[in-house]
Amino acid sequence: MNILLTGATGLVGGHILFELIPRYLDGTYKGKIYLPIRPSNNMNGLERVSNILKLSPAFLSNFDKKEVMSFIEVIEGDLTDPNFHLSIGERIPKAEKLHVLHSAGSVKLSNNEKTEREILENNYLATKRLVEAFQGHQVKFSFISTAFASGVREGKISNDFLSLSNYQFRNPYEKYKNVTEKYLYDKSKNANFEYQILRPSVVIGRLLEKPLYITTKFDVIYGWTKFFWSIVQRGEYLEKVRINVSNGGLNMVPVDYVAKACVKALSEKHTQINIAQTVSTNNRQWMKRALDYVGYTNYEFVTEAPTDLNETEQLYYRTVGKIFGPYFTCPLTEYDTELVRDMLAEVREPDVMTNIPKLLDFAVVNKFDEVIT
Repeated sequence: MNILLTGATGLVGGHILFELIPRYLDGTYKGKIYLPIRPSNNMNGLERVSNILKLSPAFLSNFDKKEVMSFIEVIEGDLTDPNFHLSIGERIPKAEKLHVLHSAGSVKLSNNEKTEREILENNYLATKRLVEAFQGHQVKFSFISTAFASGVREGKISNDFLSLSNYQFRNPYEKYKNVTEKYLYDKSKNANFEYQILRPSVVIGRLLEKPLYITTKFDVIYGWTKFFWSIVQRGEYLEKVRINVSNGGLNMVPVDYVAKACVKALSEKHTQINIAQTVSTNNRQWMKRALDYVGYTNYEFVTEAPTDLNETEQLYYRTVGKIFGPYFTCPLTEYDTELVRDMLAEVREPDVMTNIPKLLDFAVVNKFDEVIT
């Protein structure tokens, strides 16, 4: 079981690494974990791996670091480098089957030309080069996509996004996840290339195993809440904010749940798997709980965006309302989770709503600053 895991310094990729390590230590998997890692923040690749392991969950605390590193091989470089894929292909023997878990990429949700260029390069073109690196290898390529690659939908969404039509994307992030999925499907017609698409919904902090609530990235619900938390901290919250939000829900899934599903999927034949909660969390309910938590009381939920904006509302709709609003105003959507629940039958579905304050506690303690790994 040779695995190449990209994005190990990111939130989902790092937690996938945590789930893989015990399987190598107890002999369930044999081989190597290859980690393409870009030097950053005055740290080389190996130093960044050591930094990641400092955040590892409690179930890894008793393992010796040297033993862990004995089956990890760092390949230093940047996936956006047009030539880096050549060195990756050279480092991994062609004689053995390789499983690629591709988690790396930009997760920016802005909708502008600059972000589109970045997403095109970091997500789509980098994935194409990574696939090209393994010409001649026998590969199973698992792509960590997103549950929002289906675009705006209503009702229950099946695991088979590739057969959908009439896509309406909220931003380039969704668009290029979808384009990449279709590229991998086309490549799978090659006899030596299997594909698998794993689609997490909105990823939040840990809720299954200690240390709980941890996340390295404060986006979506965190970024939205930070807007109001910052105003309260400055004492500037006298103006009412009319928040445009539907009666639908946001599907939030803990990062440790996502990681367990991704690793479990390694042995599955299914080519498309939604990694989401069976029931989404109602927007107005979680928003109220978040606003109560930060102490912002002067607000109102509305079903249409107001036009006569006060100063605070202008700031809201120019920033977090513009970026995240399309996820809070969409029709009621749920996902078919039968496959992921079968895979994780022994894992309970976490209660997101109850844990909103505790998830935000972690964010506030860290002042919503992303943890650099």
